[in-house]
Amino acid sequence: AGRLMHVDLDTRDVRELDRTESSFDYGFEDIAWSSGGRYIAYTYYDARNLRRVAIYDTQDARKVTVTTGKFESFAPAFSAEGDWLYFISNRNFNASPGSPWGDRNMGPAFQSRGQIFAVQLDPSAAFPFDAPSELAEADEASEEDESETEAEFEIVFDGIADRLFQVPVGSGDFGALAATGKHLFVYSFGDSNALQRVAITSQDPSLSDYASNVQRFGL
Repeated sequence: AGRLMHVDLDTRDVRELDRTESSFDYGFEDIAWSSGGRYIAYTYYDARNLRRVAIYDTQDARKVTVTTGKFESFAPAFSAEGDWLYFISNRNFNASPGSPWGDRNMGPAFQSRGQIFAVQLDPSAAFPFDAPSELAEADEASEEDESETEAEFEIVFDGIADRLFQVPVGSGDFGALAATGKHLFVYSFGDSNALQRVAITSQDPSLSDYASNVQRFGL
């Protein structure tokens, strides 16, 4: 079984954070740190070799799985403010072709299964792809008055699996995801191997090609 280890560079202490029951040699992927360094989001393979997303709290030594075991989920990315966790999940199962009848039809295939979702880490955080309300605008005004050196907020884990939102863009063959303050970047494999991006906005968000012939990327 694969193990996820943490090394403290100051004390040189090594401790095990997680151990997967998967039969795969590499049980963990897509390691992402929160901006304050307290939380780690990552992909792990469960006992069925299905990818799932978890968050580890290094302060409380606690692991919380934030995605369901019904669908494969991976590539977590914290928002710039740290109040949302974006990830890819293969939940679109529209068969192509739509029926088994046809000349030389070898059966249906399920392409473009990937969709982008977000978990609300702070229950009071407004979903940035929703149209702003008067309450959200008031919250933004109060945040501007707060010090930028404020300590990293504490993720509210109670009920976190129920605070799931879908980013309103189309599905695709997605393989990786990253977030900045203004955009989500997603790697779309296939014929073009394109790096696409979508603006984090409520004003008709849509994916557009940012670069082509991409093998991998990082921010």
